[in-house]
Amino acid sequence: MVLALTVCLCFTQTGSWICLIGLLLVALVDKARLERFVALKTAPLLLPIALYALAVVASGLFAPSGSFSEGWKAFVSLRGILVAYLVAYQLFAYDQRSSSPASGRTAPALSCLLLCGAVSGVFGLIQQVFNFHPFTYPFLQATGFLNEPMSFAGLMQLTSFLALGFLVQGGYKQLPLLAGKYSFIAVVLANFLGLVFASERSAWLGMIFALLSVCFYISPRRFLEGIVALSLLATLAWFTVPVVQTRLSPLLNAQSDVGVSARVSIWSKAWHLFEEHPLVGVGVLHFPRIDLPEAIVPGHSKDLNHAHSNYLQILSTTGIFGFASFLVLLATTLLTSYRQARQADKFYGSIGLGLLGAMLSLSVAGLFEYNFGSGQVKLIQWFLLALLLRPIPEAKREDQANPLIDSAKQ
Repeated sequence: MVLALTVCLCFTQTGSWICLIGLLLVALVDKARLERFVALKTAPLLLPIALYALAVVASGLFAPSGSFSEGWKAFVSLRGILVAYLVAYQLFAYDQRSSSPASGRTAPALSCLLLCGAVSGVFGLIQQVFNFHPFTYPFLQATGFLNEPMSFAGLMQLTSFLALGFLVQGGYKQLPLLAGKYSFIAVVLANFLGLVFASERSAWLGMIFALLSVCFYISPRRFLEGIVALSLLATLAWFTVPVVQTRLSPLLNAQSDVGVSARVSIWSKAWHLFEEHPLVGVGVLHFPRIDLPEAIVPGHSKDLNHAHSNYLQILSTTGIFGFASFLVLLATTLLTSYRQARQADKFYGSIGLGLLGAMLSLSVAGLFEYNFGSGQVKLIQWFLLALLLRPIPEAKREDQANPLIDSAKQ
């Protein structure tokens, strides 16, 4: 069922929910259910999630159209975060205690997820280059096996940087079917192909920022090398990948770009909503529907119903309280990822570094899109964040503390 879930996370939201509910039922009837429940107390993101949930419910209760019913609906809107995170955390935490990563469920599940991400990435390349869209509206961008480009880009940001984390830290050697260096490099590249050909400009910006952050994590020298390498790759892509020019050249005259003008209009509306209701916002379910015909995808949407920014969306719908709790949740996630990346265990250290890069990428992209609200992205994001099993202090590196050990290793 875990393997089925990792497949569905790349292909179908309905299938993902079926698997999550099935795993929840298994956890409830398992004879070790009390131990699984107790394990949730160690979840590092549980308190920040609870704080954010409280802010969301408060927006439903006390917003202008607030009521007990609205508060309940606001709480139900959090089901993607709560179910995916809590079900996955008890599963992974129990798995960590009962077995090694390679012999438990965690490593096979991540192998399956990264392979499905690679398949999605290659299919996204085919979609975009050959304008082949058998399942969805014929977008300029790739959508993979999902319904629209933004969700596909979010999925690819998560799988790409998770794969990169395993490559950098060496944890891929514990992944079934992917332990070979060159085969795993192919998987990493296939995932990044999906991110590139999703052709979401905000996702490209997030990708660049996160790649440079990972390089800086390795060393300042790698950071400088990363700047040079990305500059060369960007120049090469400009002249050889048509969609790059198609997507970026309108920004040279931003006033004529529909994406830019639509965002400016929506951001202004979101800010005014916040000014009118600064404490709890207008309610998490009550962002107004805005009619902008030039920004509508025919047959795919009728209006714009979100702020095209994680931060302005949350600020306008949940107010200062919700926005502050969201920042606490985001900061805790990044800090926990960084701490886990620093631990000595290569497998879980790889997960920490991968999720650090993925969350940085999503957070930067979230300046210009509401990827935090995408149902499919939300499920895989919180499923993977459950792999941050506990706040772990920075690993003490013996090679830095003892020059004799360093010389011996050399």
